[in-house]
Amino acid sequence: MSNIKTKKPAEIEAILDQGVQGDFWQVIVDALNESIEHIENSANDEEFKNLPAEQYKLENELVKAKIKYLKQLKNTPQNIKSWLTSPDSKTTNFDPYAQNTPDTDT
Repeated sequence: MSNIKTKKPAEIEAILDQGVQGDFWQVIVDALNESIEHIENSANDEEFKNLPAEQYKLENELVKAKIKYLKQLKNTPQNIKSWLTSPDSKTTNFDPYAQNTPDTDT
């Protein structure tokens, strides 16, 4: 069974606080930072800059979206803690793309 369903919010927050301070989470953050750096370097490549205008614009927007998403992932423990303390903490699906209606298959 899910820890989110079986543990109290305070217990989950303690687990997250402990995990953020450990080496495991630092390895995750370091990998995300390397991914961001790789994407930024790819965007600065000459081949990227020589794309046709429309394709360059699209690719550039995709790069921005990827970087934004990776930065958001680095805040996952804090995001989970805020979800637990928010008034609407009964939501069990933490998928940012999920619909706000219950039992929706997308």
